[in-house]
Amino acid sequence: DKILEELDKTVDVNKRKELVQQAQEIFMTDIPELVLFNSVGLTAMDEGLEGFEPSPTNITNFWNTAAWYLKK
Repeated sequence: DKILEELDKTVDVNKRKELVQQAQEIFMTDIPELVLFNSVGLTAMDEGLEGFEPSPTNITNFWNTAAWYLKK
């Protein structure tokens, strides 16, 4: 945290390069997993659709289409 805080306050290019290299070294040795992104999945459907259940996995929401029907 101290390195990243100092990096935010430093404008000297050579000092920033040194700080980034130090931070990357720590990330490489101390962090078991570095999350690079997080995606958000949205599901939209007609309000008359009945029987729809989101998938219990993240593969697809078309797993139980036999149970779907449109309410009139």
